[in-house]
Amino acid sequence: MSDPEGPLELGDDEIASVETFRRRKDTAVLTIMFTDIVGFTQLTEDKGEQHSNEVRRLHDEVLEAAITTGGAGVVIKHIGDAIMAIFAEPSTAVERALRIHEGLEELSKARPDIDAIRVKIGLDMGQVTVEDDVDVDVFGRHVNRASRVESLASGGQVLMTYTVFDSARSWLSTPKNAHLEWASHGSYRLRGVSAPVEVFEVADPDRGPLRPPRGGDKVRSVPGLAWAAALVLLGVGGTLAYGQFQPTELWLAQYAPPLSYLDAEELRLEGEPGYAERKVLLDVRPGMHVLHYDVADPVRYYAEINLERGENHIRPDFVESRIPTVYRFMALGEERAEATNEGMYHFYDENGTRVEHAATLAIAVDVTDAPAVPGEIEVTFDWRIEIDGTVVSDSTHVVTRPPDATELREEFEVYSDGHHSYSILLRISQRTAHLDIMGDFLAEVRTR
Repeated sequence: MSDPEGPLELGDDEIASVETFRRRKDTAVLTIMFTDIVGFTQLTEDKGEQHSNEVRRLHDEVLEAAITTGGAGVVIKHIGDAIMAIFAEPSTAVERALRIHEGLEELSKARPDIDAIRVKIGLDMGQVTVEDDVDVDVFGRHVNRASRVESLASGGQVLMTYTVFDSARSWLSTPKNAHLEWASHGSYRLRGVSAPVEVFEVADPDRGPLRPPRGGDKVRSVPGLAWAAALVLLGVGGTLAYGQFQPTELWLAQYAPPLSYLDAEELRLEGEPGYAERKVLLDVRPGMHVLHYDVADPVRYYAEINLERGENHIRPDFVESRIPTVYRFMALGEERAEATNEGMYHFYDENGTRVEHAATLAIAVDVTDAPAVPGEIEVTFDWRIEIDGTVVSDSTHVVTRPPDATELREEFEVYSDGHHSYSILLRISQRTAHLDIMGDFLAEVRTR
């Protein structure tokens, strides 16, 4: 099943599986994996369905083990010889993709009677929730992009979008993974995707070299008029283009996020999406600047860039900053549910100075029969938030209500410093209670 004609449709049960996994991993961002067996249709025609069914069975065993071991990911859908799976972390998705190729090689050695199984893999990631529920349309767009990226791959390849590449490469930059090779193959126009998508690859050189996609509608780099004019002026103007008279310009290479900010000012770019480089249409000066974009309320990506006079051609190296969040639910008759989470995160203040924080979150939910009102339930919500060792919110909230009452939903902010905030979300539905501590990066404002 390669490069389907239209968007992939997901049933209610499959969306429910996505939501269950997302809540278990306590994330609004997912990485989607698409795989496909190379030459499976021809194999069936040449050797018959019995042989191809055995190949597919062995293939499914290897892939499901690689994807699900340790609760890393979950298989959402089988589409013929293709598999769609999801992960909470892009680095895990990349690591398991490489493990799939390794497992299939080991299978070929163990079963020489079976044709060698080669799969191609595509990855994409992004926020998939709106108001703490999976948005089917948003999720579907990421699924579609992962499927289209997979269609560009050859057997044994792992291709991915920029967001997966940027996060995974940072996390996998360890001595254990020093042998891995990474590359950008440029931007491609993908069917059903409005803007060109830059395609990246990771490979274990012991299993084969990096290689650009075969076919596909690749975007060719065309210099902008401003760059051509600059070349003419350079030839005519001589030394006027140098030294203290030289203006500062910023050109971003293959920049994809749709809404970004440079020093807290909304980023505006010259030209259309898909150009190899696009000039930033903001006044910039020499020195350090901060570029950022939001993936979800508690997830922001930052890149520090240092500019000099003249033209600066930069591919930003983003670093993720994730405010820890925590979620728990329980039903009447179950034991008190507790959960904790902690993490480091950072942002930049109004002077452009990096500020780091460490947070520890703890919550508990208890649902019991109300002692004073027969037939009603009593829900006790407890939460505690510490930032850098200081308790900023510590409270107990008790609610008594009939179990057949309409759903109760309360959301309120418990902490804010003007740069980020924490909110509490309480929900009671029949005999089940939910408690969330949610983090949110706020809009940045600069004074300089």
